[in-house]
Amino acid sequence: MLGMQSLRPVCTTKRVEEDTVDGISLKSLVLGFVAGAIAVVTAHEIINYILHYFDIFPRVPWSMTPAAMTGVPQIVSDAFWGGLWGVLFVLISDKIPGGNLTVKGLIFGILGPAILGVFILVPLITGRFPLFFDFDLQLLGSVLLILAGFGAAMGWIYGLLIART
Repeated sequence: MLGMQSLRPVCTTKRVEEDTVDGISLKSLVLGFVAGAIAVVTAHEIINYILHYFDIFPRVPWSMTPAAMTGVPQIVSDAFWGGLWGVLFVLISDKIPGGNLTVKGLIFGILGPAILGVFILVPLITGRFPLFFDFDLQLLGSVLLILAGFGAAMGWIYGLLIART
């Protein structure tokens, strides 16, 4: 007669552990990249379009003009950089104040891509325009609005993606 042990179902699947660094998985980083790229081609460019339409901001949205540094279409370059900002957001989002990922993203969009990126690093690296746009309030306000919207959308999209996986 067979013992009770032989009647137990045998599990043949193995549980795969995710590799993490400080509790952040590669999947989270990829989703952050995707969220940032999507936020650029949607929220970032829609806000840019509205500001451009009303002659408030000179930059053409969804531009296929070759980017100054890389030569790829500007929208592709922007989406790539948006993705990298999304990865950075995932890495530091737990240290950003704010109740949810949308608010954290908004704060991140203002402090990271806008102030650090556009107002300081891009002028220092490329020399294409002066630091803080020489304090032109229309340009400063436009960039802050575009990148606050980008950040909020990125945080929201990242939260949506991470909740579905």
